[in-house]
Amino acid sequence: MNHWMEVVLRSVLILLGLFFITKLLGKKQLSKLSFFEYIVGITIGDIAGTISMDVDLQASHGVVAILVWA
Repeated sequence: MNHWMEVVLRSVLILLGLFFITKLLGKKQLSKLSFFEYIVGITIGDIAGTISMDVDLQASHGVVAILVWA
């Protein structure tokens, strides 16, 4: 598979997964987040971005990391 196709596929799947995790965690406005929730959100986003762009990493390890942080 071409690298760009793999990046597109990973990005779409991770985006759908993040939407699902967001629904599970509940809706909150940014001003109502605790500091811990804010840092966790940034960390999950960073992990998701790294997984979607780095084709050398195994996506399954990144998904496990996102689920642990969620």
